[in-house]
Amino acid sequence: MSVKRELYHRRQYELYNPSVASRRRRSAGRAFKQPKIHFRTAEIGYYIGENFWGHGIATHAVKQACGDIFARTDILRIFAEPFSYNAASCRVLEKAGFQFEGLLRNNAVKNGKILDMKMYARLR
Repeated sequence: MSVKRELYHRRQYELYNPSVASRRRRSAGRAFKQPKIHFRTAEIGYYIGENFWGHGIATHAVKQACGDIFARTDILRIFAEPFSYNAASCRVLEKAGFQFEGLLRNNAVKNGKILDMKMYARLR
């Protein structure tokens, strides 16, 4: 199934994709607007290649993406759900103005392992 068709079936659409993915997989990120009653909420996700960790790239990208989203749309809330063990990703969100809202216990299964996630959000 194509990405566009998958997004259509989820009733979500891509809100922000500044084409930050580079040939070297330095970074990538997207934000998706949520469906139905959450239509003024967006979820953000990002990836930074390991060779580029610790250089402030993720923090800068998340700050810029959120600023652009709030400036160009009617979104009220942007949230992210990093794995609870990923302290670096949690720190990126905190430095980008996100607030920790809670622990999502047994929220994901990755490689057969049940994992907790954290909920972070930034408001307009």
